[in-house]
Amino acid sequence: MKPTKVLAALWLACTPLWYSCQQKSHLLNQDQTAISDSTYHSVELVERYGELTAFDEVMQLFPDQMVYVMFWKSTCEECTAEFSSIPELSTFAQKNGIVPLYISLDRDSDAKLWEETIEVNELTGKHIRANRQLAADIRERFEMESSGRNTFQVPFYIILKNGKIVKLGAESPRSKKRLQEQLQSFKIRKEA
Repeated sequence: MKPTKVLAALWLACTPLWYSCQQKSHLLNQDQTAISDSTYHSVELVERYGELTAFDEVMQLFPDQMVYVMFWKSTCEECTAEFSSIPELSTFAQKNGIVPLYISLDRDSDAKLWEETIEVNELTGKHIRANRQLAADIRERFEMESSGRNTFQVPFYIILKNGKIVKLGAESPRSKKRLQEQLQSFKIRKEA
């Protein structure tokens, strides 16, 4: 094959790939369908998150990292109200090597709303939409007594460090200064 034909074949093979990279990038949800991510390059779904069945498995994904975990649902107004503080949290997290992890407890029927909520609110960080088993494990593990019965309510925040829970009921994104101080204190604290 002549060099010009090789170049032409290479150009034809690569052009669609280059063009698609210039357009919207995509995220995949549990059933491997694409959701668009047109403005941010730091929204990432945890690989094979649909296979996770216990919160211990989630913690094992971050053995040497500090992670700020946000449990939420797209239909929770209090949860989505917190998202206005995410840009500042994302900047702080990036500067300090902290991983923002969003774990959605949305049902399969709310998958599209979950995708839209991530996109509209520019929720930079890592994402998991909990399947039924993982959601049940999370509810059981983090339920607290409320009005005489045990329940798990979102939004709920925790801090992980080196694959272990170091703070249950962490500060919310809206309490910016207190959250940053809390994260910083765990960042410098040595493990016993």
